[in-house]
Amino acid sequence: MNKFDEKYEIRMAKYEDIEDIMEFIDKYWKKDHILARDRDFFEYEMIHDGQVNFIIARDRDSYEIVGLHGYILASKNILDGWGSIWKILPNTMCFLGLELAKRMEIQSKTRAILAIGAREGTGSLHMKVLRKFDDVGIMKQFYCLSKREEYKIAKVEHYEEFVKNPNVEYDIIRIKTFREFEAVFNPDICK
Repeated sequence: MNKFDEKYEIRMAKYEDIEDIMEFIDKYWKKDHILARDRDFFEYEMIHDGQVNFIIARDRDSYEIVGLHGYILASKNILDGWGSIWKILPNTMCFLGLELAKRMEIQSKTRAILAIGAREGTGSLHMKVLRKFDDVGIMKQFYCLSKREEYKIAKVEHYEEFVKNPNVEYDIIRIKTFREFEAVFNPDICK
């Protein structure tokens, strides 16, 4: 028994834990989050073959959940998981969150736990401690902004019209689907 196991019961969640998990999410993650208020959606999204896709840490004295880490399966056939809600309460043992992540990778029986959008600082700590990687990369993202009278999602403060450089030979083509993009995309331009 290590120091975490002396203070916490750390394990994959069971069906009986769902109410407590939903309450934890509502109280400590986000009030009225869909996983906190909709039991049917919670079960649809977070249960696979009877397994609740959260690892939890319960305080051995109070039996309250003090930390949890969830994942959502990428597909029902290949068991890759996308990291989901990961929350540890203050005043818990140092590195309890990393301990949950480490155990989730072992106990979840997924092939891989994937993540994007981690807060700055948390991703690199996770990767350095758990994965022994020296660095965590920043994903390159691209978009093509269409000229519109009104934008309903984007806040466009400056629109720059594309001007073809006469010293460079290239064609401008209209791409309608991701498959078309894949067919013409040159990854060397992103380096």
